[in-house]
Amino acid sequence: MLADLRSIPMKIWMIIICIWMVPLLFGLIIQDSSLGAIWFIYLGLVVLTSYFTGLQGGLIIAFISVIIHISFGLISFIYTGYHATELFYLITHSILQFLLAFAIGQLADKLKDKHKEVEDIFNSLDATIWSHDLKKDTIIISTGVELIYGYTGKEFAEDPSLWNKVVHPEDTKIAKKMNEDALSGLPTNTIFRIVRPDGKVRWIQDKATPIFDKNNNLVKINGVVLDITERKLAEEKIKKMAYYDYLTNLPNRKFIHERLTKLVNQSQETISHIGAVMFIDLDGFKQVNDTLGHDVGDKLLIEVSRRIQDSIGNEDILGRLGGDEFVILADDVDEIEGGKIAEKIISNISSFPFIFNKDSVYVTPSIGICMYPFDGDSAEDLLKKADYAMYLSKNLGKNQYQFFNVREDIQLSQLP
Repeated sequence: MLADLRSIPMKIWMIIICIWMVPLLFGLIIQDSSLGAIWFIYLGLVVLTSYFTGLQGGLIIAFISVIIHISFGLISFIYTGYHATELFYLITHSILQFLLAFAIGQLADKLKDKHKEVEDIFNSLDATIWSHDLKKDTIIISTGVELIYGYTGKEFAEDPSLWNKVVHPEDTKIAKKMNEDALSGLPTNTIFRIVRPDGKVRWIQDKATPIFDKNNNLVKINGVVLDITERKLAEEKIKKMAYYDYLTNLPNRKFIHERLTKLVNQSQETISHIGAVMFIDLDGFKQVNDTLGHDVGDKLLIEVSRRIQDSIGNEDILGRLGGDEFVILADDVDEIEGGKIAEKIISNISSFPFIFNKDSVYVTPSIGICMYPFDGDSAEDLLKKADYAMYLSKNLGKNQYQFFNVREDIQLSQLP
């Protein structure tokens, strides 16, 4: 009840005080009787009841108070007689009570309707709206919190540390920085992951707005949390379409080019940092497509990519440029290590046939290798030279690897 009284707007309190004081002063000073004090109590009950219960409750309490007062008036009339002036005041105060009950009750009903409308919108949003009162150290949370977090507002109220517990372990630093900025009075717009009670991971976007008082003190933080999991999945899908091969799920040409550019830049910053670019082309792939069809050809590319993946290190990157062309970015390896990787790839691909519908398919790899930063200072240049070395392998008999060298660099520079 005390909390409800505190929630009454200041304008309503002013109306209540005026309603209480006017008849009290009128009755005690002008009439020189206790009649005003009685109406003081009745009017107060009417106003408060009208505010909390609405129009219907206000009219009922007004009717009851008038009946009670008339009853006392009749008793007074029987014993002492009732003067016309007193009857006038009785009728006037009765009408005043009903008018006040009607006006305030109607106002209360409208306020409650608006409040319910806002609350319905507040709770029906597919989002969590929250408000942290720093002075009272209380948090108001919409019911949408359960839809996103999987926990109720009550659970968060009982265990405030739950806000930190639900954050994905890899995103705790992001969430901590967000909280620090918000408590420092900075607006935040942070994206991170949470883990629901069922173990599912959701992406959320938490926007917080600081509220200051007239002395520029931070008194409240209002915020909204949106579930952006579907958006993140769509972004990942678009990214995958842009950077990964649709058939093998390997990084595509764009991915390889951007990653190789970064590796070259790192190698130029550190003299001892070297790596290998390996260009692989399958010998006999066209014949498989022509004789067994493109479906078998696609399956062959998938199986070849798996055998190559089994031949390289976990840190090495295998990509498909298109057709039967693959590229490996082997960072932090020298020529000897690069040669060993190539030998393993040749062995894994050519030593055993690929079986499709009882058909045994044999293909062999021709591999060209160049080293960065020695053989080139750009991704485009390195891929071009590794490709040239690969064609040298084909010309020398296939199913082998060759390194790019200076003499070939001179020959390549003479090409149109």
